[in-house]
This record gives sequence, C-alpha cells and structure tokens, in this order.
Amino acid sequence: MVENLSQNEANAILCGKDNPFWLSDGTSLKSLQDLHQATDKMSDDVFTNYVNDDKNDFSNWIKDVHGDHELAHSVVNASSASDVHGIVKKRIKQLGNVARNSNKRKTKEVVNMRNVNVAVAKPATVRQRV
Repeated sequence: MVENLSQNEANAILCGKDNPFWLSDGTSLKSLQDLHQATDKMSDDVFTNYVNDDKNDFSNWIKDVHGDHELAHSVVNASSASDVHGIVKKRIKQLGNVARNSNKRKTKEVVNMRNVNVAVAKPATVRQRV
C-alpha cells in the first residue's frame, strides 16, 4: 500500500531512472511521469508492441526498474494505453501525496522540537535577597 511507503521510497519511485524504456519511435521514458505523458497520445498499434496476451513490458519495467510492485500489478491487467495512462496518473498523485505529507510531518516535528528547545534553554530567574 502507498501509505506504508516512506517519503524517500515515494521519491525514489517518482524519480527518473538510469534504465530508460525505449519506445519504437526512439522516445525514452525515464520516469513514471514520462510513461504517463507517452500513454496519453499512444496509438493502439504502438501499445500492443509492449502489451499483449504474451507480455506486459510496461508492468515489468515499472516493477524491475522503479520497484513499484503495486503499480506494476495494477498495470499488468491494462488493455489499452488509456488504461495505463489513468492508472499511472492516479499512482503519481498518491506518491506525491506521500512525499508532501511526509514533509509536513517533518516540518511540524522540527517546529515542535524548536519550541521544546527554546523552553528548556531559557535560564531560570534568580532572585537576590536584599
């Protein structure tokens, strides 16, 4: 589940990789965002080069290169570029939310720790007896 991913894991999945997926037209896909954009305008003929009854190259690439087994499992049953486009779009949004929510939690923790440190660091008032 996406909720079990850390910010670093979500960012690692979203980031481009050194092992691109090469389309037949020479386009290289390095990230999930690239796949999302490519499937938006991909013809059925091009799509069936990579996804058919015998294989699903997109699912394999997502799993093996990006390490996103959940997305790979969702994409394995896709029957069109439009299906893949929608599934990847949803996943990108989920992963982005994990990264953003992680950042918000860390910011709140830092703010809370600063308040504690300030409270602890205040010197005690000493009254002198006259």
